Amino acid sequence: MGFDVNKLFDYWAIFKYNFVAMKNLINLFSMKDSTSKTGVIYAIIGAVIIISAQFFYFGTKLLADTQMSDEDFQVKVEAAIDTYVQKQIDAQQQPDEVAAPDISAVPMDAIATDDPFMGNADAKVTIVEFSDFECPYCGRYVNDAYPQIKEKYVDTDKVKYVFRDYPLDFHEGAYPAALAANCVLDQSDNAGYFAMHDFMFAAQDSLNFDTFVGYVEDMGLDTGTFTECYESDKFKDEIYADMAAGQELGIRGTPGFIINGTLISGAQPFSKFESVIEAALQ
Repeated sequence: MGFDVNKLFDYWAIFKYNFVAMKNLINLFSMKDSTSKTGVIYAIIGAVIIISAQFFYFGTKLLADTQMSDEDFQVKVEAAIDTYVQKQIDAQQQPDEVAAPDISAVPMDAIATDDPFMGNADAKVTIVEFSDFECPYCGRYVNDAYPQIKEKYVDTDKVKYVFRDYPLDFHEGAYPAALAANCVLDQSDNAGYFAMHDFMFAAQDSLNFDTFVGYVEDMGLDTGTFTECYESDKFKDEIYADMAAGQELGIRGTPGFIINGTLISGAQPFSKFESVIEAALQ
């Protein structure tokens, strides 16, 4: 049985090529429990499992000296990793299994204090969303369920919709985006804030100061005042207060929602929100 050293280097190249997929896996595991070290531990374990499996597969193939072409082998490895990562993505849509505190008796006025909101301030139902401007699941929610909730309940004054910040630390653009949105609110109003909200979810791939200040200028706001607010980190305490409140209320990742004392986790379909809202309206 021959041992082809060149093939070993080829397989190492395939392993490096798939490193991006493993980084995505780490993010997925971390997102499941972003508020503690548990998510990081799961991320490390998951990455080690994938790495070990690949090396085992590479070693087995080398020892067996099969006739599989390099192209076929690479396709099989990529397909296996993609399948596993997709399963983790699907798992994020399931309700969080971590036991949440009982918040059914917590007054919604205590949860939604001075935060930006849309809709009727005196509505019977209040939705408080804890979100991250860079989170892909938050982006999915904004594109899917959110427009339907806004049209059916917010625009008809049946629901007060409140937004609170929950930037995850492994999303580099999330905190700067939260800060930028608060700086816009500081010199505008709720409508201005949600205009910035919509803009940033549409620009999730470019959440940086140049993007922010460009849109601030388009809005007709004072870019100098915005820059001073942003560079001084004016709303740091406000943002971290939102996160602390979310953790106390059982938010374990983003997006997370509280609807009249009912907790909903993840980018759930509109029907899920609809059932909870309709029950609260009774």
